[in-house]
Amino acid sequence: MTGSRWNKIGTTRVLRESGFRELRAASAERLRESLAEADVRVLFTIREQRSWLLSNFADLVLREGLSMELADWVRIGLERPEDFYADPDFDRTIAIYESLFGRDRVHVLAYEQMVAEPDRFARALAEVGGLPAAEVERRLRELPRSKTRAELSDRDNPYVSKRDNPAKRHVASNIVAPTTLDDASARAIVARCAAGNAALSERFGIALERWGYTLSASAVGESAVGENVAAG
Repeated sequence: MTGSRWNKIGTTRVLRESGFRELRAASAERLRESLAEADVRVLFTIREQRSWLLSNFADLVLREGLSMELADWVRIGLERPEDFYADPDFDRTIAIYESLFGRDRVHVLAYEQMVAEPDRFARALAEVGGLPAAEVERRLRELPRSKTRAELSDRDNPYVSKRDNPAKRHVASNIVAPTTLDDASARAIVARCAAGNAALSERFGIALERWGYTLSASAVGESAVGENVAAG
């Protein structure tokens, strides 16, 4: 849903500031071309957008030193959706893959189900990939869970060190990543995403409303989210 924020020109890395929507479409095209002869299944694990954007913002602040306040980041992003690194309208991106790979080969699962019902999520994942359910359940249970904000902020955390790309330079930022959205940002995100969520819920038969996704732009709901919002 994001794509690389960096371009490499020779040995220099330059921060990308525009064209993310075009980048996502181009990435889908390249995948389709490179996998033309393969039996492919495409799986998206999506996350409720208000929580997802809080998570993305915290990750950018902690890992890359983003020096912009959350409300400004959300506002600018929603005003320029073609250039927003974290485009919360998942349906747009998923529809591209459906058009390229075929509707029957694209699947969607909810991150919230993975957290709340890991074994059921694992069984759904196994069904998508034709994999042994017991083995997928075992592997999912064994995944590391060290993704709290304190741990992501600790550069000596072995899990963080393992995930970090050595090419990325960590830059300190004085921005504090909040755990909740202001009401205006929450309403703007809901207004942008409700129709897409409703379309995804209908097409894929997934009860997104059960996991806190808003399917109607008239209902904002709670803007607060859980504690582990720093997980990328």
